[in-house]
Amino acid sequence: MFFLVGGQMGAKSHACARARGIGYGRWLRARLARLFRPVAAVLAVWAVAAGAMLGSGVSLLTVHTLLKLVLSPLWFLLVYAVLTAATPLVARLNPLWPLAVVLHVDLIRFGFGGPAWLGWINLAAGWLVPYCVGATWGRGLLRGRTAGWVLLIGGAAVTAGLVLLGGYPAAMVGVPGAPVSNLNPPTLAAVTFGLTQCGAALLLRGPLRRVLARPAAWAAVALVNLSAMTVFLWHQTAMMAVSVTTLRLYGPLPGLHTVPDDLGWVLARLCWLPVFAGALLICWAAFHGYEAGRPRKGGGGVVRGGGGVVRGGSRVVREGRLAGRPGMWRSPVSKVKGMTGGRMADRLAEGARALPRTLGEGLRAAPGILRADLWTMRRDPLPRMRWLGRLPHGHVVLFAVLMAWLSMAQFQEPARPGTAQDPVPLIGLVVLEALAVQLALTRPIPAWWLSTAMLLVTALEGDGRLPEYVLYPWNYGQIALHTVVLLLLALRVRPRIAAEALILTLLVGTVIAALATRPHADGMDEAFVSFTTAVVVGAALRGRRVARRRLVEQEELTAEERARRTLLEERNRIARELHDVVAHHMSVISIQAQVAPHLAENPSDDLKENLAGIRQNAVEALAELRRVLGVLRSEDALADGARHAPQPTLDRLDELVGTVRGTGITILTDVTGERRPLPPGVELSAFRIVQEALSNVMRHAPGAQARVELGYQRAGSPSGSSTRPRTGPPRPRRAPGTGCSGCGSALRC
Repeated sequence: MFFLVGGQMGAKSHACARARGIGYGRWLRARLARLFRPVAAVLAVWAVAAGAMLGSGVSLLTVHTLLKLVLSPLWFLLVYAVLTAATPLVARLNPLWPLAVVLHVDLIRFGFGGPAWLGWINLAAGWLVPYCVGATWGRGLLRGRTAGWVLLIGGAAVTAGLVLLGGYPAAMVGVPGAPVSNLNPPTLAAVTFGLTQCGAALLLRGPLRRVLARPAAWAAVALVNLSAMTVFLWHQTAMMAVSVTTLRLYGPLPGLHTVPDDLGWVLARLCWLPVFAGALLICWAAFHGYEAGRPRKGGGGVVRGGGGVVRGGSRVVREGRLAGRPGMWRSPVSKVKGMTGGRMADRLAEGARALPRTLGEGLRAAPGILRADLWTMRRDPLPRMRWLGRLPHGHVVLFAVLMAWLSMAQFQEPARPGTAQDPVPLIGLVVLEALAVQLALTRPIPAWWLSTAMLLVTALEGDGRLPEYVLYPWNYGQIALHTVVLLLLALRVRPRIAAEALILTLLVGTVIAALATRPHADGMDEAFVSFTTAVVVGAALRGRRVARRRLVEQEELTAEERARRTLLEERNRIARELHDVVAHHMSVISIQAQVAPHLAENPSDDLKENLAGIRQNAVEALAELRRVLGVLRSEDALADGARHAPQPTLDRLDELVGTVRGTGITILTDVTGERRPLPPGVELSAFRIVQEALSNVMRHAPGAQARVELGYQRAGSPSGSSTRPRTGPPRPRRAPGTGCSGCGSALRC
């Protein structure tokens, strides 16, 4: 990760320096000054400390061990300095070239038994791979997410293959006593694992940018970055100062001077982190000025805000002022682009003031969130399986009975040979825990509370009863029962709630293990793996089920919307056609009202006035129809000539049948009764029904025979069409159209 970001920033910085006319030597000195200035302070302090320890009688081996612990993390600074100096040469180098060097060196070393010293070539080539990936990123060639997924998946797959099949160690750092070290010198497995981390960084870059858009988060990261080298160089010193001081005052302490052999050591170590942070804060206060360097004239070396002083801000202010100049480097945070030095300082001070408030609000809101998530009796039964029905539910009950029997059998074992065990209280608690599994089928959160409470009471009750070889605080049966409860919980609730239940369960187990009065076999490792797996698997299955349900709902909504749109389109078409029919009649009324006075001899004034009123009403009705239905015509994609063409009638039925016959479909027509003119709306609807029916034949039954029957009767004009399917399966073909819904709408009209 360090070399990835270093390659990106090195390539960008060198390009900006060339654009501003800055020479290579000046650019390199500026890049390395902040890197090695705090290193000089560390070396000076430890040189004096080593001399004082040797003068006071401390053994040379102890001094050597302490210096090795302090100075060993500095090896990569030399490699980084060499790669930075070579940036003009490697900025456009394809990462595959150094990767090929690493591959061939490992092939010669391990495949053909080559000399071991050959592996030190990878010290430069191995770290050159992520550096070149970063330079490629800095040139803007890794903008998409495809490159991140390729690096992540490809690097992980190759690393797993090298470890499982190639004989490389699984540990990516040097382990004392191991025949091969992946880090000293770097091997192909370490490089591919580094590419996996690079892919993860590229994929997480977008989400992290969104997080850093918040002032408090941005300020926290900016404050740490101002003293990144100080924290890195002095963290080992702070840890050793705490370790040596506590060892002299209190003797060996768990998590600090003991062997890291179980999960309890990890939890104890976490408790020491605040102490380490306090010692590191003292070192930072004493030596962080060496990292910032001397503030330049007018640089603004102090940023005040929030009642405190943040020194070292001159670097940020200078970079902020340069960010507005053409060709200069810009901050990767979008909201910081183009900021002046004063705005950058104000933003940093604002974030520093908001950070404690944000943390305080989060801590105050945590109890309310837990109460809202976990303090409920809501009923949420496990749904019935589609194919298996209630069979999984029965298996859960059977599994709970078997695991309860196993747990009871372990509780019945005597704590000491030759003594009797009274298992009655513990057996009752185990029965309640088994009932919690069955309760989880309908009420998962209350079942989790019951199971966790039984785990707590059982562990406290069995501290003095159980033999030392039985797992504590929970045996295998109890772990299995609570695992099922967590799985059923994760299947029904949001992942956040399942994670909260998991954390509280592990916290209860850790507290119980710490309060034990007798030595027991540690069972927290098994519980941690089992509980975490159950929550992860349950959350994944729930996410899959929720996604599938939402997809089905979306498909149903889409089908309903499609049907509704089809109906509306057909109604719009009918409305446009009826508008034409009504407009024709209104035009005839208007013309007749205008001509009528000229056909009568000596028409009276009242007659002329009434006829003029009739014509005026007809004209206004036509204008209103055009205004209301004009929107429907404007949405039609037809040309103007087609829009204003006369509407078809049954007189054009022969033309329609001839057109369809031209596609290869056999159509038989049968007209009964005496043809006569019909109302325009009936003529149009009958024609459209026959047209839609023949269109359905062409779309869904190509090659079939169709018969059109048209009958004239005194009571109406029913018309119909029928089809006879051709032999053989029809070809699947989908085409847009209104189908039966369109025919139904036209028929109702």
